[in-house]
Amino acid sequence: MSDANNPLSALIQDDSVELDLELLTALLKDYVKLSKDGAISPLRPFYDKDNQQKLLIMLLAYKAKNILFEGEAEGVAPSALIATQIMAEGSVKSTLKHLLEKTHEIKKDTKGGYYIPAYLLPDIEKRLKSEG
Repeated sequence: MSDANNPLSALIQDDSVELDLELLTALLKDYVKLSKDGAISPLRPFYDKDNQQKLLIMLLAYKAKNILFEGEAEGVAPSALIATQIMAEGSVKSTLKHLLEKTHEIKKDTKGGYYIPAYLLPDIEKRLKSEG
């Protein structure tokens, strides 16, 4: 049976699903701005979000930054998220662990960086709208 005719092929998830740049922009526009040098600046509504939502937004912001300035999205090291000072170091680490192991809304790359796969953007959109 060829892959095209195999019903099990519907179970294969491709992390390289094309990123919806319009959705990424819509998710970020009310919460962060990027400077011309790539600095991420949270806007006032960002601070109204809970820690999980803040980290989801920051991971999306880093994805946008990497695409704009480096041409590809990469994982974000915990140290980069801690350096933003959006929350305490322990909160960053525990929230990343929760998002990775409990809600499964983020992934970890081979270099230890965290990211949100393109196929999860619609789920993140629902999460940010429903809890905000």
